[in-house]
Amino acid sequence: MPVACALRYQTDSDSTPPRAGRHVTIARVVIPSPLRASYLRAFMAPSHISHTNGTPPPAQYADFLAFLESQRAELVRAAADDPALAELPEAERIPSVEHALDGLTAPLRDPSASSAWAATFLATSAGADQQRLAHAVLDAVRRQLLNAALRATVAGVQGTAESIDALMQQVDDAQHTIAATFVMRRDTELRIFRELFEHAPDSIFVTDMNGTVLHANNTFRSTSGFGDRVIGMNILDLGMPDLTLVDLLQESLMTNGSWKGVIPFQRPDGSSATSHSTVFLIKDANGAPHSVATISRDLSYQLQRESELRGINDRLEQSLATTPLATIEWDSQGIIRRWNPAAERIFGWSATEAIGKNIITLLVPDVAPDEVQTVVDGLLSGEISSTSRTENMTKDGRLITCQWYSAILRDEDGKVIGALTQAEDVTEDLRAEETLRRSQEQLIQAQQAALRELSTPLIPLADGVVAMPLIGSIDTGRAQLVIETLLSGVSQNHARVAILDITGVPVVDTQVANALIRAAQAVKLLGAQVILTGIRPEVAQTLVGLGVDLSGIVTRSSLQDGITYALRT
Repeated sequence: MPVACALRYQTDSDSTPPRAGRHVTIARVVIPSPLRASYLRAFMAPSHISHTNGTPPPAQYADFLAFLESQRAELVRAAADDPALAELPEAERIPSVEHALDGLTAPLRDPSASSAWAATFLATSAGADQQRLAHAVLDAVRRQLLNAALRATVAGVQGTAESIDALMQQVDDAQHTIAATFVMRRDTELRIFRELFEHAPDSIFVTDMNGTVLHANNTFRSTSGFGDRVIGMNILDLGMPDLTLVDLLQESLMTNGSWKGVIPFQRPDGSSATSHSTVFLIKDANGAPHSVATISRDLSYQLQRESELRGINDRLEQSLATTPLATIEWDSQGIIRRWNPAAERIFGWSATEAIGKNIITLLVPDVAPDEVQTVVDGLLSGEISSTSRTENMTKDGRLITCQWYSAILRDEDGKVIGALTQAEDVTEDLRAEETLRRSQEQLIQAQQAALRELSTPLIPLADGVVAMPLIGSIDTGRAQLVIETLLSGVSQNHARVAILDITGVPVVDTQVANALIRAAQAVKLLGAQVILTGIRPEVAQTLVGLGVDLSGIVTRSSLQDGITYALRT
């Protein structure tokens, strides 16, 4: 049997690198691990490794490195098939072994080559499993390197002892680097965890299995109200009044390993608070429950805001339910989403019947189907006024007039999502307004008639004698009214004499004089005579100055003289 087949390297644990106190078995002879290099040198009769400033000359390793290259495929495959790498995904085994082999041999090829690869080797995460797998890959490569060294010795490859001793040192250094890297990362992560723990906005605390607080962050110390005193306290002393909840929590922890729920508690100052908590078990390396962690968020402010919002919403709902205005909410397609009791009363449709229908199709008569969305878009865009008065159709077919008020609804991004519309049935109001308008017109007409009678009173004095005393200014309209009233009175009373008294007319100008002359001429055509009375001296002077011809009219200075004259005639 060839020597290479009878000699093999193994440790009493294949998953960890050899250290002091471990053993190497060669040809079934157990030798302490620290003696492995010297034994190989003696067995393979190499020259002692020479160093220059601690770095062996590359020429010392050239033959062995060439031998390794010729054996590379077999070495890599054998290392990848090592049972210790069973947990490593199959697709990653060969690349990981090749990476380790290249990293270990690089300083032998070039003394200036860096060995920093070990710090990141298989360290995609800082978990213990990654560290363990990294050591497992290096151990598998170590074993195959030793096997290769035995084969090289049998083949008489020069520099094998020096090379394998340097490579074993590289493995040890790489494993120490990996361990140190993971320790450093663990310390870094621990510092990060402590910072996150202390500055987290949620309360975080850890208790032992008896409920004694072991750790608590600043938020929990503050929100609990106990400050630094909370460390060492039992959770039952932290103001949790509901012991049934505590029992339920413990039962869930033992059964499911975690619990989520709302926990009310009371602070030392007597104030109450409520938190939403996630409680879970922390287990030791053997999987046994070790402690309990709790992450809580104080819901006091949130619950207060929710209570306020519920109050606002309740008041709004009550207002919508009791308002006399029909309140209708509809979306961007015009589909009704809310329909209050007033809308039921005004339009006749129940909420169940109206919700889901198009507001225009339901309420606006004589709108073509292809125009419905145009009307909706116009309302939402503001092209159609948000305040309008329209005729609407009720469930029983009646046409009513409604006053509409619309407000556009937008989402949190400002996008229009619909509208809230209120409507008031003003049909009866309009009818009342029309009735009032007509009454006012009739009243105005009656007042105008009364004023006409007062402004041009015709008084019968005796058979065949009537008198019209004029008071106030006489304009064109009143002058015409004087003529009409005088003629009507003369005709109705069969008067032969009509007395016009201008005692109460303050100013007599050409217009007044002409009106008096036209009245006299008109009465004369009916066969009666006009007597003009009440001509004051200043009026007489004005008439003369204006050149008014009163030759066809009997004049007297006073109404009394005029009446006397009329009765004698």
